[in-house]
Amino acid sequence: MAEQEPTAEQLAQIAAENEEDEHSVNYKPPAQKSIQEIQELDKDDESLRKYKEALLGAVTVTADPNAPNVVVTKLTLVCTTAPGPLQLDLAGEL
Repeated sequence: MAEQEPTAEQLAQIAAENEEDEHSVNYKPPAQKSIQEIQELDKDDESLRKYKEALLGAVTVTADPNAPNVVVTKLTLVCTTAPGPLQLDLAGEL
């Protein structure tokens, strides 16, 4: 026995149910924290500290809370015809 194609009413009902499901997600994002607050949370966890060091390197992060979201401090230009990459230090006075 062959399956019947759904009717327009059935398709509309399925679409309405799916839309309800999309809007009923109970996700609440965590409160925003500064980078320093996040780093302080894990400072006593040796394995997590080593894991982060392996991913990020042993770098101290300094962030200015009054700075815009992105601060470019170094620019590297790579060109296939150049003898090497051109690195521009954008920190300090330009």
